[in-house]
Amino acid sequence: DSRGNTSLYGYDLLGRCVSVTNPKGAVQKREYDPVGRVVRVLDFDGNDIRLSYDGIDNLTEYRDNVQHVEYGYSGMWKLTRRRDHRGVVNFRYDREERLRRVTNERLQSYEFALDAVGNVTAEKGFDGAVRRYLRDRGGRVVRETLPSGTEREYGYDACSRVTRVSYPTAGDPDQTYAYGLSGRLVQASRGESTVEFAYNSLGLPTRETADGNTILRTYDHTGRILTLDSTAGASLRYTRNGYGELEGFTATGGSDADGAGSWESAHRHDTLGFEVEHILPGGIVRSFAYDDIGRLVDARTRKDSRTRHMRRYRWGVADRLLSVEDSRRGETRYSYTPTGQLERAEYPDGRVQWRKSDQTGNLYPDPDMRLRRYLGGGRLEQDGEWHCEYDADGNLTERYLGTGRWLDGKKDRWRYRWNADGSLAKVVRPDKREVEFTYDALGRRLSKSFGTTVMRWVWNGNVPLHQWKQ
Repeated sequence: DSRGNTSLYGYDLLGRCVSVTNPKGAVQKREYDPVGRVVRVLDFDGNDIRLSYDGIDNLTEYRDNVQHVEYGYSGMWKLTRRRDHRGVVNFRYDREERLRRVTNERLQSYEFALDAVGNVTAEKGFDGAVRRYLRDRGGRVVRETLPSGTEREYGYDACSRVTRVSYPTAGDPDQTYAYGLSGRLVQASRGESTVEFAYNSLGLPTRETADGNTILRTYDHTGRILTLDSTAGASLRYTRNGYGELEGFTATGGSDADGAGSWESAHRHDTLGFEVEHILPGGIVRSFAYDDIGRLVDARTRKDSRTRHMRRYRWGVADRLLSVEDSRRGETRYSYTPTGQLERAEYPDGRVQWRKSDQTGNLYPDPDMRLRRYLGGGRLEQDGEWHCEYDADGNLTERYLGTGRWLDGKKDRWRYRWNADGSLAKVVRPDKREVEFTYDALGRRLSKSFGTTVMRWVWNGNVPLHQWKQ
């Protein structure tokens, strides 16, 4: 390529790719059956992957160094069964080959009811709760009824874009949305909160105004952000090289004349685009090294040409991190289930942290899986001495010590109230004091109120840009 990296590809007499060598020399090899399907891959990390198929090219078996998965089919390539070490997941279809039921490893079912044209009109979850959907003649959902009976109503414009979400049975404020001629969202309102957007000719957001706070952005000709400024005092500057990689970043906040409110960093990358050096304020330098398939293997922090901290990472097949050796804490080792879930961490001081999972993925902090108990749908019912209760929609409503029975009672009781859109509205602490939350029409938290203190946020997309107390 233009940076001098060379990748090599080998082919057989039929023109099929049988080997790939990446720029660092790692090799992947492939084998094919007589009809041209890949049946074996010796991957870059040494993982030996074997694949089997049926007569119409459905994958029926996947096997590698750490896991084994089998698949079953029916009809026109419809997956009906998936089996691995945790158990079997079954899929059932109707005569039109539309999915009607999923049965998990614990024989719990998720079911769909369909109308004559195949639109979902109701779904019953693994926890047995039923959601219902009323649709218009165009198939659009105009009313959603939650298991609790709470209703959400949806309005649309002529282009089938959502313009309104209302909650007639809950009394929560409506959420409204407006769009520009290009179809992009230009305004979203919820109660007293309004967010407005403006875009450039490439469709990138250049201005975002939320409740009196404005964020301005500029981009280069390829659409990468160059500057970001907010009326609350943030000023971010991005410098990039010709390949689009970040070379420098400067952040300024407030109006400190001595620059105390400024922060900057410099970045250096190798020819493959991996960051190899990160220069921070105060002369601190972080350096990174990678293996031949791009996984981080070494991270060092230096100051005044001396290494102050170092970490080494050891990897197994299928991108499983096996250990981290820390120059201060020692080595931490990790182990996994055959399907790749992290199961155990052993720390340098001998402590062992468990993350066992049952057939459906519920997590337990002990190897015997006795300290927690779950309800259908993955809802945590008991965690040690703590018990949890939920509403009909599956939202957590109470968390307390004890069993909740008459003689035992509920100690250290936390209570939770939810908005009709599923966002957390209020928390009542054991001391009866309340914590309240508000959100904008995009689901971003705007405030957290506790007593006389209010925490507020200004957002840059889905990331907080400002946070302050009032």
